[in-house]
Amino acid sequence: MKKFISLFLVVFVFWILFTQSLKTEELLVGIVVSLIITFISKNIFDFNLIKFDLPLRIIKFLFIFLPVFVYEIIKANIQLAFIVLNPNLPVNSAIIKNKTKLKGDISKLVLANSITLTPGTLTIDVENSYYYIHTVDISSIKDEKSITGKFEKYIKGVFDD
Repeated sequence: MKKFISLFLVVFVFWILFTQSLKTEELLVGIVVSLIITFISKNIFDFNLIKFDLPLRIIKFLFIFLPVFVYEIIKANIQLAFIVLNPNLPVNSAIIKNKTKLKGDISKLVLANSITLTPGTLTIDVENSYYYIHTVDISSIKDEKSITGKFEKYIKGVFDD
């Protein structure tokens, strides 16, 4: 039942986003269509990602993870700008193997994307709990957890149980 309700909510939210209308008639049609789609596809999709504490997770994402993520992007942009604008171009690139404590696939995906979206780093591969990360400047990295550690604890609070 929980999976059915989660799938229905996802389909209904997409209905609202696509129709961009909150008229009563369209919402009723959206509910009926969403119920039909959910009933037909309930055995195809597995939405264990969506839990009933979703509003709390969204708040954590918006007010805890997102500010840290934006701060890290700004900081990395400034560091990379100094490297690019320096005439000596001190590029000390390296590939780092890093282990994560995150368990869920979505958590690992968000971590990999967070690393890749931060300028100067790129997630090359994820193998079980190990990330292979390319960095432009190895000298700015204190230890192997300094890349993933800044995101990992916040991602765990939002996506992992």
